[in-house]
Parts: sequence; structure tokens; C-alpha cells
Amino acid sequence: MTAGAMAQAHPNSAFNKVTGQLKYETKVPVLLPAFVPSDNQPAFSYISSLSATLYEVELTYVDGCRAGACYIGMVSGQVKPAGQPLSGDIVILKSGAKAYFVDAFCGANCSDSQLIWDSGKYRYMVTGKGEKVETLTKMANSMEKTP
Repeated sequence: MTAGAMAQAHPNSAFNKVTGQLKYETKVPVLLPAFVPSDNQPAFSYISSLSATLYEVELTYVDGCRAGACYIGMVSGQVKPAGQPLSGDIVILKSGAKAYFVDAFCGANCSDSQLIWDSGKYRYMVTGKGEKVETLTKMANSMEKTP
């Protein structure tokens, strides 16, 4: 996703507490969404993983909650792993990027639905607890580089 293709809205306020740390502790261009599927409730975030080559930010309904009942989904970016092609149902993002949707799978536990795409040498992903492709696409289309 290029800077010219990104929306001019700011990232969702759920990311306010983590934006500074992300910007200074990873070399991956940080993309965060303006749209978060939180059922018209406030959303909150915390960093679950952070390095020079990766960031993962989890979204919750309750500030400070790490339990599954509070979980909304996740946003991540990383250096694109070599030899790991993407697969799933193809979705074209408004930037023209080809994304891949993988629906949630339930066994003993349920996985998140995922929308994953590559942008240059980076790979980005948005996930949601049982979310539909339309919701994750809206989230991905609202992603923008943090200032």
C-alpha cells in the first residue's frame, strides 16, 4: 500500500497508547486502521509482540484485558517471510493490493478470520474473532501509515 493510496483519516483512537512505542521500536512501516469492528463500543489495544522486524497489536473491548472474552482481533506488520506464499480467497483492496482471506476455523478452539497482504517487502494482517471478509476488508482499506 503506498502513501498516496492510503486514506487521510487518522488511526482509530484505540491505538493512541501504543503508537509512539510502535513507531520507535520497529523498522516495519506501521499501518493502523481507522475502522475497528467494536460494535459501537470503545476499543483498546496493547502490543503483544514487537521487534525491529515485526509488530502485533491486539484489540480488546476492555482496557487492560487479555482474556478471550474481551478480544476483538489483531493488526500486524512484519518483514515479508521468504518462501511463505499467501493463500486463501482473493480480495482486492482499494489500493490495488491483492489480499487473501482465510475464514475462522473451529475445532477445540476457534481461530480468527484473517486478511493478509504483502506491500513491497512487508506483510500486513488484520484479524477478527469470527469476522466476515467484508468487515476485515473495511478494516484493511482504512489502514494508514502512522505519522
